[in-house]
This record gives sequence, C-alpha cells and structure tokens, in this order.
Amino acid sequence: MLYLLSNSRYLVIALLSLLFFGCETSSMKKGTESKKIESQPEFQLAIAEESQRKLPSVAYINSLPAFRLAVLEQIQPMLHTGITSKMVQGNYDYIEALTSILVTLASYYSPEHFEDQTPQEFVSDIIDCRFRWYYAIVEPDGPGIGGTIVKVLRSARVASDIEIMVEDMVFYLGIDLGDNFDFEAWQKSWRNNTPEGTD
Repeated sequence: MLYLLSNSRYLVIALLSLLFFGCETSSMKKGTESKKIESQPEFQLAIAEESQRKLPSVAYINSLPAFRLAVLEQIQPMLHTGITSKMVQGNYDYIEALTSILVTLASYYSPEHFEDQTPQEFVSDIIDCRFRWYYAIVEPDGPGIGGTIVKVLRSARVASDIEIMVEDMVFYLGIDLGDNFDFEAWQKSWRNNTPEGTD
C-alpha cells in the first residue's frame, strides 16, 4: 500500500510538472502572439480610446444626493401607510431610482468590466442576487413564517445595499476626477440627505 502511495505521489508530481510546463509553453506562444497584436495599429488605437474613457461630470455626481432626497420624499407617504403592499411598492420605486443611478455610473466604466453584459444586465443580476440573499436569510424558521412584513424588510435591505453600491462606484469614479471632487463631502451629503421627520 505504501509503495502505491509513494508511486502515486510521484505520478502526481510528474503530471503537475507536465501541466505546468505545458501551460508555460502555451503562455509563451500566446505572449508572442500578443506582441504581434499589440504592434498592429488597430490595437494601439483601441488602447488609446480606452485610456480616453469618458468621465462623469462633477455636477452630475454632486446632484445625486439631492436626487435621492427627492425620491425619498416622494415615497415617504407610501412607507408611512403601514400597508404592506404600499410600503413594498415604495421600496421598489426607490430601488428602481437607485438602479438608474447605478446603470448611469456603470456607463462610465470600460465595457470589459461587465462580463459581456450591458450595464443594465449586470446591475440587474446583482440586484436579483441581493433579493435572493435576503429572501434566504430574513426568515430563519422557514419561508412564509415571518408574515407579509418580510417583503418590506427584504426590499428595504436591498435598497440599503444599493445605496452602498452607489457610494462605492462614486468613490472609484471620483478618483479620476482628482481635486475637482470631494468624496468625503459628497458621502456626508448622500448619507445625511433624508426627508424631514424621518430618523
């Protein structure tokens, strides 16, 4: 048995070595091909265009906290009804508005960031995942046990996650805006912009 194990170990090492050297040879060939491609004018033009990626305007970024406040003021009456369906609809309206911000911000990224999807598809998939996540965790005793309020809780948590996603995107896009953009001031405004009379 020990003989078989020791032989197996050598066999594994031999296979790994073969795989490693095989991959290295393959990557060396790819490296040669990539040098050929990089020397072509079309490829160099694509690199130049990528480096000149359009940036969002500081005015647009700075308008987002006020936009968020306007949406929150619009949905407050629904959230304060105490009626589950209206509260959920209010959260969905808020999620839709936040999603539109994410998609717009995503349009300032290289398309290569989105796994061959449009920004809309990519953002939609992420939000679907958040809904599935909260659907799975908000009722530890099982689906349907928590009552209809679970729908309100779930949609509110998804909205909260999207608020953070907007912050994250603004932070990273803001780096390219340089001294023209003050992220800390923006973040304070984004987080503090809530309708009067809310906690």
